[in-house]
Amino acid sequence: MVKSPPADAASFGSASRLQGYSVFPATLIYDAADQGYNHETGHQWVNHMSTGAFGPGRPHWPLSSMSTNLMNYSDAASGFGSRIPCRFNLQADGRITVTPWIPGQEFFNDMDLYLMGLMAPNEVATQYLVTDTSRAAGISSPQGPCAAIGTLTTAQYRTVNASDIVAVQGARVPSSDASQKDFRSLHVVVSRDSLLTPEQMAYFEVYTRRVEDRGPLMLPDSLNGFTNPWYAATKNRSTISAKISAEPVPAISYGGVVNAANFQGAAMGPSAVVTLFGSDLAAGPASAGSVPLPQDLNGVRVFVDGIPAPLFYVSPTQINFQLPESLPTTRALPNDLAYIAMVRVERDGAPSNIAYIEIRPTVLGAMSYGDNYAVATNPAGELIGPSNPAFAGSPVVVYFVGSAPLTERVAAGQPAPTDRLIRVQGASLTLGGQVQASNFVGLTPGGVGLYQANMFINGALAEGEYQLVITVNGVTSNPVKIPVRRR
Repeated sequence: MVKSPPADAASFGSASRLQGYSVFPATLIYDAADQGYNHETGHQWVNHMSTGAFGPGRPHWPLSSMSTNLMNYSDAASGFGSRIPCRFNLQADGRITVTPWIPGQEFFNDMDLYLMGLMAPNEVATQYLVTDTSRAAGISSPQGPCAAIGTLTTAQYRTVNASDIVAVQGARVPSSDASQKDFRSLHVVVSRDSLLTPEQMAYFEVYTRRVEDRGPLMLPDSLNGFTNPWYAATKNRSTISAKISAEPVPAISYGGVVNAANFQGAAMGPSAVVTLFGSDLAAGPASAGSVPLPQDLNGVRVFVDGIPAPLFYVSPTQINFQLPESLPTTRALPNDLAYIAMVRVERDGAPSNIAYIEIRPTVLGAMSYGDNYAVATNPAGELIGPSNPAFAGSPVVVYFVGSAPLTERVAAGQPAPTDRLIRVQGASLTLGGQVQASNFVGLTPGGVGLYQANMFINGALAEGEYQLVITVNGVTSNPVKIPVRRR
């Protein structure tokens, strides 16, 4: 629930700064990225109008297209917000059909954004307000709200715009050009009988930091559900910072956990080499000087589902690490759903926000450079590229990172043995769609998380550039180019 700021706010050092506060009575519903947080925070602005067409909906919205998203519809009996998961669809003849939609990544609607000072009146789309009060009678019925509202004729609704608010309340002050867009929030945990343990506080740290993320996040209690944190819910018009310390706090960029081979955010497998981008990740650059790889480098640690990950390199904006080999690759459910792992960074004990990656059993990514050329070498150890093509009929070594079934397990952070070869099971190579001979596909001896394919280029290939793809048990890698010339 939302509260107004106390009258004696100045006594607490917040004169003219504390705008309001919300109370979350149960730990299970606390998530600063979830719609509940956005909804209660939105009540700082929506809806406090007691007159005009909007008054009956206070503190939410009356039954309308405005009530179909984050700020809800006010139940007449309790005043509590009730979600109306429906779409109002204007037809050519002026009727409105009301159809269900699946709640998930909720946004503030245009009228919310106007009241919040994030949208100018002329940007607000026309809204539809139900005037036939009998349509609200069946909102809570088993048939559901959309069927209860049904199809509306022009006599059963009216259009409303931001100008209707201006007519009743006057123009918003300050306007969207001058209004505050960036906010700070302080999250206070009240415990009973004793202080929380560091582990318990870490839980709240994690779910507090989610308010700062810039795109849809997985719901912690859902297998496939997503939620929009504040920035996305306001359609990229406002931010909230939960930082209360002057000390640097690591932050993972949205979409910033990618395959180290090609910097693409695709699925990855156990033991894959991963690159993470962000800000304030480390005090300065540092590289692992030996193997096995360390799990703490320059005060930086990376955790994947709580498991410390081996680190190759850390810097203020980038971390290269290896996924733990013990990660599961499917959920304990039917349909072979991919497993979703949580990634977070700690810098000198300060936690970052959480990022999510999809884990699958077989994902090999061909390393590339320049205009998507494969990282490959000729028999002299020279890098193959446009100025140094491979010869048709010659052997080449192509490098990959990722995960694949192996003839022998190697722990994450450990180098592959140099006294024997560890092979990928079920691998094949194609160049330009043609299968190429290979005498070895597996872990690079002495390397950590690095794979190689020793391939013989077909001697009949004409001069040109060809797409190389590696396939393991039916799963294909990203295509990369290899230039070929004839002797």
